Amino acid sequence: MLVFPELVREGFVPNRDFLHLYGPGSLWVLAGVYELFGTTLAVERTVGFLQQIGVAFGVLVLLRPWGRTVAATGGVVAAVIVVPPIGLTALAWVGAVALGLWSLHFALAGATTHPLRIGGSRWRIVPFAAPNSSRATG
Repeated sequence: MLVFPELVREGFVPNRDFLHLYGPGSLWVLAGVYELFGTTLAVERTVGFLQQIGVAFGVLVLLRPWGRTVAATGGVVAAVIVVPPIGLTALAWVGAVALGLWSLHFALAGATTHPLRIGGSRWRIVPFAAPNSSRATG
């Protein structure tokens, strides 16, 4: 994850000029970060750490409606599952999982503030009521 982004910065194309088994998005992100902060192991590990924080907190915010304990447990379990096998390496799939979790969070947050109306009753996509609102009946 140090060499491939440098090749991208030099104009090489992944999977044409060199073999890269993931999509090129992570290489372009790292190439941009390396352009700003330099190509060092510390910068690559910082990006990997931020990706893993994104996964842990993404799980935490998705589980928050079920209580703080459940949310904290889910975040810790996500961190324990992701961090030990890969360390702080910036891998494409970890960043993709973090982006997916946060996208799901924002999609559900938007959907729960505007309940769907089905047959005259109010149904919510997520099975919980927002604070200071009455529970929907169906």
